[in-house]
Amino acid sequence: MPYVRMSDGTSLYYEDNRRANRPVVVFLHGWTASMKWWNEQVIPLAKEYYRVVTIDLRGQGKSDKPIGGYSVEGHAEDVNALLDYMGIKSAAFFGHSMGGGVAQILYKNHPEKVNAIGIVASGACWIDNILRKIGMNLLMYVSPVIKYRPSLFKLVVKVAARGAFSPHTSWKFIRKWTDDIAELPPYAVINEAKEAIMKFDNRNSVHEIKVPTVIIDGKDDLFTPNRQSKFLHDQIEGSELHIIKKAGHCVMVEQPDAFNQILVDFLKRTYPPDMILQ
Repeated sequence: MPYVRMSDGTSLYYEDNRRANRPVVVFLHGWTASMKWWNEQVIPLAKEYYRVVTIDLRGQGKSDKPIGGYSVEGHAEDVNALLDYMGIKSAAFFGHSMGGGVAQILYKNHPEKVNAIGIVASGACWIDNILRKIGMNLLMYVSPVIKYRPSLFKLVVKVAARGAFSPHTSWKFIRKWTDDIAELPPYAVINEAKEAIMKFDNRNSVHEIKVPTVIIDGKDDLFTPNRQSKFLHDQIEGSELHIIKKAGHCVMVEQPDAFNQILVDFLKRTYPPDMILQ
């Protein structure tokens, strides 16, 4: 199994199609998710002759789930360490939700590693108004109870899952993608909310991104509303913005055909598969 151990002993699971001498595209998932959320994108990109790497960030998927270490900056350093381990000098990064923040911080701290960025259903700061702050503080208030009552945790996940998708998306489809979230350790979910979701704020630095950037969101996204994507577009010079109809926060799985068309077109123009890597 492809695991790599971080400096603190945490093991991360990753997959790599090992297409040698081809431009690398790395997919970064969001809070409570896993690499499976990019399944609809892996094959189309492999067909276009890209080397595709997917990662389960710490606390999710098949990776270790420590008590702490869940900051966005920490995730970015994990990704950087994985690239060094794999001998990858640079790549294009597509990050969904929290993964979009990880991509931003990776560029901020290691710009030489980043050739292009895709920011999907994300923002430069997720808790950007008083209502969102109240909502997250309420989650933190009840978190001691949720931590030790799995049935209550699963109920919270079920309610939240509905809000992550468009009203046009069926509950059967939502269950297909979210059932495994309820099996995550509640402590990992809650601690990541405290360390990553609530503390992330890149609004003062996001304008420094100078590589090709595409920003994609679902029109019905309630978790990271379209205004957050528009802020990114306004701040990142030359960036592209696409809002996909009949999709919510999970746009890449709700409308994969529309999403993949944007993805492949962007990469072919800015980071072509026959690009000569230095």
